Amino acid sequence: MKKYILLLIGSTALALGLFSCNKDYKDGGRATIAVNIAETTFAGQKKLAGKQAAIQPMNANQEQHVQRQNVVLNDNLMIIAELSPNNERQQQRLQASSNSSKRAAVQQDLQGDVRYKLLVYANNGTYVTERDYIRNRENLTPELVLDGGQSYTFVAYSVNSTTDLPAVNFGDPANKTLSNSSLQNVSGNADLMYFKRQMTLNSGQNDLNIVLTHQFSRITSTIDATATGFPISALTASFSTHSPFANLQLEDGLLTRLGTAVNNPVTSFTGLNSMVVKGAPVLLNTNTTTGSFILGSIKIGSLTQTNKIPFNALVIEPGVDYTLTLTIAVADGYSTHMGIPVVSINGKVWMRHNLGADYSLDPDQNPSVQGLIGNYYQWGRPAIVADGFTNPNIISGWTSNEVTDATLWNSGTEATPIKTVNDPCPDGFRVPTRTEYFRLVADATTSNIGNWTGGDTNYSAAKVLTSKRKADVVMTLPSGGYRNFDQGQLLGRAQDSYYWFTTTTAGGNFNIKSTGVTIGGVAGGMTTFGRNIRCIKE
Repeated sequence: MKKYILLLIGSTALALGLFSCNKDYKDGGRATIAVNIAETTFAGQKKLAGKQAAIQPMNANQEQHVQRQNVVLNDNLMIIAELSPNNERQQQRLQASSNSSKRAAVQQDLQGDVRYKLLVYANNGTYVTERDYIRNRENLTPELVLDGGQSYTFVAYSVNSTTDLPAVNFGDPANKTLSNSSLQNVSGNADLMYFKRQMTLNSGQNDLNIVLTHQFSRITSTIDATATGFPISALTASFSTHSPFANLQLEDGLLTRLGTAVNNPVTSFTGLNSMVVKGAPVLLNTNTTTGSFILGSIKIGSLTQTNKIPFNALVIEPGVDYTLTLTIAVADGYSTHMGIPVVSINGKVWMRHNLGADYSLDPDQNPSVQGLIGNYYQWGRPAIVADGFTNPNIISGWTSNEVTDATLWNSGTEATPIKTVNDPCPDGFRVPTRTEYFRLVADATTSNIGNWTGGDTNYSAAKVLTSKRKADVVMTLPSGGYRNFDQGQLLGRAQDSYYWFTTTTAGGNFNIKSTGVTIGGVAGGMTTFGRNIRCIKE
């Protein structure tokens, strides 16, 4: 990061007179300003982070700020649409816990040769001066100096352009003040950024760290048709609603949207004629709860659809960087994968049986049976420590040493998991993530079968998750209990059962009880419990 010394002087004569009896600098002395051009950030991201911090940890039916909708393409295919702020996606990729102090906003470097303006106002709001700069060429701008011991307000703005820099509009040109300074009729397609800071200067060098905040929203879209096996050969799309112009008040950053709202198109797509296509980022000058994403046309293999709206009633907040993911998925139902029975619920394909269960048995029979309980595993390890037929007593030689490597079952990220050699699931499957269990519970209703009175020989109890889109599609999770962390004795059968997932920092287990389901923590941080696994398709 470069520092550029900006000296605010009116003339050579003034500089020569600094130490004369008529000097203009006050008793605080000569104050230079070292401008540090830091990253840019999205203004609304911090607000979302603040809302998240005020909310208790998420329950099984809740992922904050993530919006989802589905739309049917035909009898066999559907679109699963998800809009999420990019800072949340970063936290998922980092597998951050709810108490983590990760960076709240999405930050990026300001590119070279981008033009920006810096304005200086006195403590009473009176305009002092302004300078235009070019990123990485600030030395071409005349140097400046201010009075030490005085307070000033610094305002900077840019439209992230190497050629365009809007002029300031003063409501009264004869009396320029911060309160009557604004930008007028800025294009809604311009990447408007703003910065304000008040500083009391010391004699000598003063650092001014500028972080420009994006005022408009930005959405980058991805369409994934991998599940169909066919490429996307044609695509047009747009977002609503979008105001064509805006005014920005420099005193407080207040944005006023102007003009009749229109649809803003995605100008280009990369990856056409492949199964995953990515759209160019779209800037939206909006603050709405009624936004839409419109597919003007899409062609997947021989299938052509027009004027589909996979997303409506979108909440789009100003100054937030979003990712929109559209997944073309097979409709909910039953099939096989790698010779193993599977169920598809909202685009995710799960094994119908617990890992190690008897796949010849009906997984949804009522009541459930002993052969459906399957194997028990310790977190992060591939070895079977017990199964549904193991006696309930202490297990000799039980491994009680903890593992701490969070990547033992996932060497990728929460958003893009990668199976490891320690993953006990068969080829084509892996241990699911916490996010995937959230999605499963959000996409299904829950009910009970069997007798939920706890007992070591009670194999009848199970939790049934029924697809919200197709009532005859279910996934059944037996309540097989768990093996205790210290010596492996059986606990909780038909009462309080757990299934492992990969995300240790978020807990590691999916808990089922007769009263409901929760997605929670590893009790006491214990990875040595023995628990069941329900695998998901890679």
